[in-house]
Amino acid sequence: MKKMIASFLVGALLTAQLHAQGLSNLQVGDRVRVTSSNVKKMTGQVDFLTSSEIGAFSDKKKSVVVIPRNSIRRVEMSQGRSRAESVKSGAKWGAEIGAVSGAVSVGAQHNMVGPSGSSVGSAALIGAVSSATFFGFIGAIIGAFHTKEKWKRVL
Repeated sequence: MKKMIASFLVGALLTAQLHAQGLSNLQVGDRVRVTSSNVKKMTGQVDFLTSSEIGAFSDKKKSVVVIPRNSIRRVEMSQGRSRAESVKSGAKWGAEIGAVSGAVSVGAQHNMVGPSGSSVGSAALIGAVSSATFFGFIGAIIGAFHTKEKWKRVL
C-alpha cells in the first residue's frame, strides 16, 4: 500500500513538473491554441502569464480570456503559416479526387475513347492521369490562397 501511494505521489509530481515545463516555453505575444476544463478550445495571443493563470486575447471573443493554469489540458503554439505546405496539400487532395473521378467516369465510357474504343483499363488510366493532373493543379491554386496554420504541442 505504501509503494502504491509513493508511486502515485511521484507520478503526480512528475506530471506537475512536466506541466510547468511545457508552459514555461510560452511568452507574451505567442499565438496559442488552449484546451482546458473551463474553455473547450480557444485560439488567440498570449496577453499575460502569472504563476496561476494565462491570459490570452481570443480570436473569437475579441477580448482577453483568463484561464487558470490548473485547468489547462493542452497547449499548442503556432509555428506560422506555410504557403508551400498548403499548395502541396491542395495539390495532393485535388490529384487524389481527380484520379478517382477520372478513372471511374472515363472507364465507364471506354467505348468512346479513341477512334475505335478502348479497353476499360486503358480508358480508366487515361482518365485517372488526365484528371489527376488537372484537379491537382486546381487544388494547388486553392491551397496557395488558403494557407493552414501549423501547430506544435507544448503541453
